[in-house]
Amino acid sequence: MDLPPDLNTLASRVVAQSPPVAMVVAGAASSAIASLLSQPGSSRVVLDAQIPYSRESLATYLGSLPDSLCSVQTARLLAWQAWYRARRLAPANQKAACLGVACTAALATLPPRRGSDRAHLALCDGLTARCFTANMGHGGVRQDQELLVSAHLLRLMLQQTDPGLVPEPDEPPNALGETLAGTREWCHIHADGRISDSPAPGLVISGSFNPLHAGHVHLARVAQKRTGLQAVFELTLTNPDKPDLAASQMLSRMEAFGRLMAVVVSRLGTFEAKAKAWPGATFVVGIDTALRVVQPRFYGGTRAGLATALGNLKDQGCRFLVAGRATETGEYRTLADLPDLSDIPGARGLFEEIPEGEFRLDLSSTDIRSNLVTSRAD
Repeated sequence: MDLPPDLNTLASRVVAQSPPVAMVVAGAASSAIASLLSQPGSSRVVLDAQIPYSRESLATYLGSLPDSLCSVQTARLLAWQAWYRARRLAPANQKAACLGVACTAALATLPPRRGSDRAHLALCDGLTARCFTANMGHGGVRQDQELLVSAHLLRLMLQQTDPGLVPEPDEPPNALGETLAGTREWCHIHADGRISDSPAPGLVISGSFNPLHAGHVHLARVAQKRTGLQAVFELTLTNPDKPDLAASQMLSRMEAFGRLMAVVVSRLGTFEAKAKAWPGATFVVGIDTALRVVQPRFYGGTRAGLATALGNLKDQGCRFLVAGRATETGEYRTLADLPDLSDIPGARGLFEEIPEGEFRLDLSSTDIRSNLVTSRAD
């Protein structure tokens, strides 16, 4: 077996070039971690490094014991878990670039195993976990295999693939990845972390949630109590009033929800499109959003276009629950501030007000963002 070049040389290049990472290695590649941590400045790159060596520690890291301790699937599971850790630990301005790095291996042992000695390595960027396999046959020297796998892993972190690494087929796409990539209109991320394309939401708290704050959470609870439906927050990648969100921005905003409540991620930029996808849904919005909904400029600039869109919402059985809001001058705006809709049959009935006595919390996402910027500057 050809021994790899000095690991410290590779590690120094990783520290100089790599985005922030969280690492987890099981069965091999602990030398990669050791060589990285010996480099000056490694704390800027290595956010977390774990070596779950026993079955119990691996199960603790993943939350359950996988079917196989050394497999492509386990390497991907480890990489995803490492990526989640990296996202939590990375500085705000580096969360979009961080990686989860994983290895699970079965090296030479006594007595010799029936199967071949091998290692599975994976890199996760939050959209997919790319996996590679190194098959090392039988009868190798364990120390040499350890150095080889460590070198493989360090080169992967440099976005290089050694000839001895065989790329595994891409993992089956999940609904979130397809939505972020633009091949699916929406997906449902349940409070327990499951991702699906169903069930269609019935009570939707729509907003940009930049950032999520107590007013949004309180509004969801009031709407649930008022309707008897289970609320979900909707994060949309497209908005006719704003630039599209990048996948990294969407992932950052999703983090704030944690296990608080289900989230729908969508590419449904208008409420007319949302109604078509989710017939019968009730949309919970603030008065500012309700006022935009009835602006003809979003419907070809004509009253007829507005009438058609609102008619489609009505035909789909959808409606709006609207919360009032105080302006910068202290004026409290409500549904009474909607323009005259009497020329559009049934339009006014699409909107129901949440009384001020049930909900009023004068928090502004814009003010919160401004205060965060000020506090960082101080």
